[in-house]
Amino acid sequence: GILVCYELRFPEVARKLALAGADLLLVPTAWVSGPLKEEHYQTLVKTRALENTIPVCACDQTGNIFIGRSLICDALGVT
Repeated sequence: GILVCYELRFPEVARKLALAGADLLLVPTAWVSGPLKEEHYQTLVKTRALENTIPVCACDQTGNIFIGRSLICDALGVT
């Protein structure tokens, strides 16, 4: 299943994809840097993995204003 950037903040979207049979969630993002933004990003990716017991692969743009932090979590939220 594919989520896009902002949808990472909404558990319902990931849940619907998992219930529809997705084996993996892919999340291309353009996460803008700022206070605590990297921590929010990591927390949300891990949370979506844990909530749905499904691996999540998130990749962020680099350069300019983006954090550039790609992250893969297994179904237990381990990076």
